[in-house]
Amino acid sequence: MRKKQEIINIQEQKSTNELCKIPISIKIIKIIYKTIRIIFKTILAITLASVVILATQTLINKDKIPSIMGVEVLQVVSESMKGTLNINDVIIAKKVEVKSLNVGDIIVFKKDGAVITHRITNIVKRYDKLEFETKGDANNTPDKGTVKEENIEGKYICTIKYIGNILKFIKTPIGLTLVVTIPIITMLFVIMKERRATELKAIRREKRLKYDIEYEKIEKAQKQEEQDKSTE
Repeated sequence: MRKKQEIINIQEQKSTNELCKIPISIKIIKIIYKTIRIIFKTILAITLASVVILATQTLINKDKIPSIMGVEVLQVVSESMKGTLNINDVIIAKKVEVKSLNVGDIIVFKKDGAVITHRITNIVKRYDKLEFETKGDANNTPDKGTVKEENIEGKYICTIKYIGNILKFIKTPIGLTLVVTIPIITMLFVIMKERRATELKAIRREKRLKYDIEYEKIEKAQKQEEQDKSTE
């Protein structure tokens, strides 16, 4: 009687499990969620690495423009390009071949120890080298002298509006600490949560495996009992 009751209980549990099978739509949602989570973690890791690299470059050498793989990040601090580039805008520039530059391009260059972002108004060739005449869009007069090839840092690519104050804050010790620690803590939380979910999944899988093995044993015992009765 005890064996029969165990078989009934297991069969009922099996029927319940079959009824509780996850629908395909839920499985698809879980796959989408998992994909989004992977993308989020990847973006978080890349952002963290980028911030750390840029901040480290700024702290180690304040005279050098921070860059990653030739892409430079700068903050607008004057009104010489007002209307095009405004104070507190953050601009992205990229190192390019000077021969590819044209009149009308906005370039980043060093002059008298300062980093300047102005527009090319004319290109001249002297002694087989290019020199560039520049002017700020909001200035009434062109810049004095010319910009030599070796002083060009990059070509303006795009603007990220109104985050200059954030960038200023990041450059402070407190800002740098928060920018580095918050993503790390967030990533550790995500990793720990995922690890816990994996552990729970493994526990459920182990329980199901034990259940299946036990069910097979009882089922075999039942068949053997029926055979023994038939032979009597």
